[in-house]
Amino acid sequence: MKRIKLTIVSVDKKIAEGYKQDIEKFFNGTIEIEISSIEKHEIIKEIDADLILISTYSIFRLVKQYASKDCEIIKINTTLSKKGYEKIRNLPVGTNALLVNVGPSTATETISLLYNIGRKDIELYPYYPEIKEYPKLDIAITPGEVKIIPNSVKTIIDIGNRVTDVSTILNIITKLNLNKEKYKQKILEYCNETITANYGIRYIVTENYELENQLDMLFENLNEGIIIYDESGIIKDSSGSANKLIMNDYQNIVGEKVKDILFINENEVHVLNTVEKVLKINQNDIIATIVPAKKVGLNNGGIIILKKFSDVERKMHEHRQMVMGKGHKSKYRLNDIIGSSQEIKKCKQIAIRMAKSESSVLITGESGTGKEIFAHIIHNNSKRRDNQFVAVNCSSFPENLLESELFGYEEGAFTGAKKGGKQGLFEIAHGGTLFLDEIGEIPIHLQNRLLRVLQEQEVMRIGGDNVMHIDVRIIAATNIDLEKRIKEGQFRKDLYYRLSVLPLSVPSLRERENDIFEIFEYYRKKYKGKFALSDEVKYFFKNYGWDGNIRELKNYVEYFANLEKLIIEKNDIPISNIEKQDVLKFHEGVNNIENTKVNFEEELYTIILKILYTYYRQKKKIGRKQMSIELEKQNICMSEQEVRNYLKILEHYGYVEIGIGRGGTKITQNGVNKISKL
Repeated sequence: MKRIKLTIVSVDKKIAEGYKQDIEKFFNGTIEIEISSIEKHEIIKEIDADLILISTYSIFRLVKQYASKDCEIIKINTTLSKKGYEKIRNLPVGTNALLVNVGPSTATETISLLYNIGRKDIELYPYYPEIKEYPKLDIAITPGEVKIIPNSVKTIIDIGNRVTDVSTILNIITKLNLNKEKYKQKILEYCNETITANYGIRYIVTENYELENQLDMLFENLNEGIIIYDESGIIKDSSGSANKLIMNDYQNIVGEKVKDILFINENEVHVLNTVEKVLKINQNDIIATIVPAKKVGLNNGGIIILKKFSDVERKMHEHRQMVMGKGHKSKYRLNDIIGSSQEIKKCKQIAIRMAKSESSVLITGESGTGKEIFAHIIHNNSKRRDNQFVAVNCSSFPENLLESELFGYEEGAFTGAKKGGKQGLFEIAHGGTLFLDEIGEIPIHLQNRLLRVLQEQEVMRIGGDNVMHIDVRIIAATNIDLEKRIKEGQFRKDLYYRLSVLPLSVPSLRERENDIFEIFEYYRKKYKGKFALSDEVKYFFKNYGWDGNIRELKNYVEYFANLEKLIIEKNDIPISNIEKQDVLKFHEGVNNIENTKVNFEEELYTIILKILYTYYRQKKKIGRKQMSIELEKQNICMSEQEVRNYLKILEHYGYVEIGIGRGGTKITQNGVNKISKL
C-alpha cells in the first residue's frame, strides 16, 4: 500500500521544521513528511506529494510551478499553545508592546494571530532587525525570537514558537480522505493544548460542546476563504477555500481584480473601516468581510474573508444594515458631558478606560444624571463604534412585550404575532452594543433568560427552535439599589455580577455643585436665553437639592428662556413655595448671621456635632445622606437639603469643615472643643 506523502514549503527552514514536528506528532509517523524552504532555494524539481502545505500565500505561485496538476496546495494556519497564550492573557487592556519577529511579514502575521485569538484590546507594533522607525516601548512580545529584542525593552514575554492550528490538521484529514473517527480523540487532545485561531472552531470548542459528538461541525468550519489584495484592488493571494467558493473549483484567481471577481464597486474595495456585505456567488449566499490594511498591519490594500451562511444569518445581516439607518446609532460624544469639576472629570476618564474593554458595564446614578449619555460615550470610544447602538428602557414595556422586544418571536408564536415573526433587539445589536436602561425593573423570569443569553452568547426567539450566536456588548443602567433588590429577592445575584463587571457611578448634581452654573450657561445659550439671574436666584441654584439633577436644571433654564425677562427673580422660580421659602429663608438667615448666634444648648445642633465627633474618632468623614440616616436612627427626620443648611451654619462658625463633592463633612478642632463643653 502506497504511503501518503506530504510536503511542507516555507520561507525559512527552521519554521518548516516546527510545522513538521507538530504534524508528525499528531499523525504519529503514519504520513511521510518532507520539507523545503525558499530561503535555501531547495525547490529545484517537481514536488512529488499527495498534498502540499505552504507557510504563506506569498509563495503560492512559486510552489505552484513545481506541483503536479492534481496536487492540492493549502496554507498552514498557525496559533499559540495554551502555555504561550497564558503569558499574555492577563495583560491589561490598552497595553502597548512591540511584537518582535525575524521579518516584517512574520511580525505582521503574529500580530494578526494575537488579535484573532482574542487580544484585540492591546496595541502591538511590529519590530524586526531591519526596521528603521519603531516606538520605544518597555514591553516586547516574541514567538521565540528573544535574541533580536532591542536592549531598551524592560519586560520580555516569550510566547514560544507558533504551532500548527487545528484547522490545518482538520484540513489535512479532509484533503487526504483520512478516517475522521480514527483521529477523533487526538483532535480533542490537540484542541486542549492549543488556542485555535479559527473562529468557528473556537466557538465550538469553548462553548462546552460534547466534541466527540460534534466532529462533523469542526470540519464544517473549514470553509472560510481568504483573499489578499493590494492598493489597486488586484488579488495578490487567495486560499483554496476562497477559490472554491468563487469558481466552483480550485482555479487560481491571483492577478484578477477584486471588483471583477466579487462584482462589487471599486469604492467598496478601498474602505477605511471593516465592512460586511452579502454577496450572491454560485447561487450561494456569501458574507464578505472586507478588512482594510491598517486593521491587520498591512501597508496597503487589505483582506477579504468569505464565508457561507444560512438564510437566518442572511436575514439578520440585512436587517442589521437597515437598522443603522433607523436611529440605532450612538448620538453623544465626550464633549456632550458639561462640567469641569474633579468628580465629572474622573467619571469621564473611567468611562474612556472602560470603552477599551469588551466586558459588561453597569452604570448607576440618580435619575437625570446622564447615565445614557455615558453609555453612548463608552460605545463611541470602543472598537464597536462603527456598528449599531441599540437602547431599550426596560421599565417602559409591559412584561410580555419586553420579552418579545428583547428576544424576538417566530410567526404564530402567540396571538397577534406579526407574519414572518420579528427580530429581537439582541439580534439587531449583533456586532454592536445593547444598552439596557432601568435594568432594575426587569421581571425576575426575564432575568433568568437574560442571564443565559449573556453566558452563552446565543439567543432563541419566542416560539422558535433555532439558536443564533450573537456578539453583543451589554451596557446596563439603573437608579435603583440593586444590592438591596437582591436581598429582597427581586434581582438575581448572578445576573448582577454578570452585568457589573465594570461598574460606573455617575455623580449627582449635588456632588458636583461647581458644575451647576457651567451647565446652566450651556443650556441658556442652547435655548437662546437673554436673561440673567438675580443674586437670590443664584444662591437658590447653589443650595437647592436638585433631586431631578441635570434634567431638572435643564427644565428650569428652558422655563426661564420662555419668560422673556431680563432678570430672573426669586418669585420666578417654578417650585413649591415650601421648598423655595426654606432655601431662601436660610439665605436670609446667613445674610444676617452676624446678628444671630447658634444656641448649642439646642438638642439638634448638639446631636449633629456628636454624630460628627463619633465619625471623627473613627477617622471618617460623613456625607449628607449618611447624616440623614444617623439622625433617623434618633427619630429625627431631616432631608439632605435640611442637613446641608445646618452644616453650612456650623461651617460659618468654624465648627465643621465641608468637603467638595463627595468629600463629606468632618468636625474641626473648634467643634471638638465646643462639644466637649456641652
